[in-house]
Amino acid sequence: MNRFLWLGLAVLIVVLIWTGAWFAVAALVTTEVKALESADGVTTPRVSCAQFGVSGYPFGIDVSCGGATIVTMDTTVSVFSMMATTSGSASRGPK
Repeated sequence: MNRFLWLGLAVLIVVLIWTGAWFAVAALVTTEVKALESADGVTTPRVSCAQFGVSGYPFGIDVSCGGATIVTMDTTVSVFSMMATTSGSASRGPK
């Protein structure tokens, strides 16, 4: 019984570390996207999102930006929706 307790404790610790790391990365992504909202649009493109979200826990990060406006120099582009996705597994592409 003692071995099962230690195994359960180890699994719980790994899950807590993984969860903490996922939320830390999600917070970092959110901070970087919010920094793009205050960019000047000349040296760095300004990107603003009407609806922004980070999801995909536990095995990936999905970043969605609905109603995006991208401004760089004298060019403004409006996009209905953008999405970036990563997965926790290594993808080798099509075979």
